Amino acid sequence: MRKKENSQKNSVLRNVMVLIFLLLSSWIVWLNLQKRILINQENRGIEQMEAGKYSLAIGSFQQVFVRLHKEKDQQRVRNYMADCYLALAENPENNYETSMLYYRRLYRMAPQKIPPAIKQIIEKKEQKHMLENEN
Repeated sequence: MRKKENSQKNSVLRNVMVLIFLLLSSWIVWLNLQKRILINQENRGIEQMEAGKYSLAIGSFQQVFVRLHKEKDQQRVRNYMADCYLALAENPENNYETSMLYYRRLYRMAPQKIPPAIKQIIEKKEQKHMLENEN
């Protein structure tokens, strides 16, 4: 009778251990798949950027950015987006307002990438806007 109880306990314990192993394995596989999806999406954004499809690339990078947790990964993707905004801002087909819109987005993301003259214009407008809001 005791051997039967011990055998049942061992069987239950073994089944629980197998279940835990399967759950951990599944979780690891799922994490790797999620990482691979992010890498593929970032690569797609880079391909779009290199093809001159900057708006599409920004969309891809934004989707990747919100799912990243490490600061260095976020900074890398932020730099890609900044490069896209700079290219959009410097497109000769844009009118002044459209270019300035892209420069302002770039200013919030990576002010060091803006040409100094444009940076001064944006900072003056920001100061003027802040003064108006104070009054």
